[in-house]
Amino acid sequence: MVLDPHFSQSFSDEGYCVLEKAIPESALEALDASCQGYLEEHIGLMTQVQTDVLGLTHKDRRYFLPSWHDPAGEVGQFLFGDLMTEIVGRLLGPEAYLFLELFVVKSGHIGMPFGWHQDSGYLPGQAHEPYLSLWCALDDAMEENGALHVLPWSKTGSREILPHHKDKASGDFIGYEGDDPGVFVPVGRGGIVAMSSALFHRSGPNTTPQPRLAFSRASRHAVSLKLRLDPPCSGWHRIGVTTEAVERTLADLVRRVAEIENRLGGGKPGGWRAVAGPAEQDDFFEEATRLGAEWRAKANTEER
Repeated sequence: MVLDPHFSQSFSDEGYCVLEKAIPESALEALDASCQGYLEEHIGLMTQVQTDVLGLTHKDRRYFLPSWHDPAGEVGQFLFGDLMTEIVGRLLGPEAYLFLELFVVKSGHIGMPFGWHQDSGYLPGQAHEPYLSLWCALDDAMEENGALHVLPWSKTGSREILPHHKDKASGDFIGYEGDDPGVFVPVGRGGIVAMSSALFHRSGPNTTPQPRLAFSRASRHAVSLKLRLDPPCSGWHRIGVTTEAVERTLADLVRRVAEIENRLGGGKPGGWRAVAGPAEQDDFFEEATRLGAEWRAKANTEER
């Protein structure tokens, strides 16, 4: 696909651009199936830990599903294929890293809205250059089912990443609370909305009977991650953790949770809650974010 020059010009001027009917049906079907698998897994996890809220996910209302796809699989071939290479290469340049894959599901009838934010607002305390988010519509996104609204740079007059605060009820990070409703961005299934992480955007509730699905992938400049590659290489690379590192970390977490259960709850699952009380993420969010970033950095370099 050869992109229209207006595509990158709009991104440069306004902080976003839209590419209609860009994703082939075969890739959409693979993304649909992957989303369903991750959704079922996520619901099972929430049932297992006996919670209706997990991060930004609210059971039966909206689901945020971090994902990972093998580059050799059908979704992986889409993520690293010619279309993504051309879009990200045009908007970021040849040295870019895919660092986030995320499905978003808004349930029918009661699908929650998502507040005004910049994607960079979800990286508090981590200095970085704005990155690129590609919001891929897996359903027709309309006003009724929670399509995007944006605040173009020409309207705000600013490209600055602003402080955000966490809304206790929803878990959303909010960076704008003004009255401007923003510019409505409808997009059909298979369309892509490319956004700078410094662009303010939101999405409304889903009031239709059917769930609304989307897939978001994010890429960064290599230099913005302050990584050194040996040997130097160009093009597309994935920042990931080694399987061994993940397995060791998960095994250690399971062991530590079991020890806490036994000490504080007499060996009864969930007994620690009676002693520790409900989690209050707000009090320790910045520290948890810092520690998480350190763990990811360590895992990424392990055994390389």
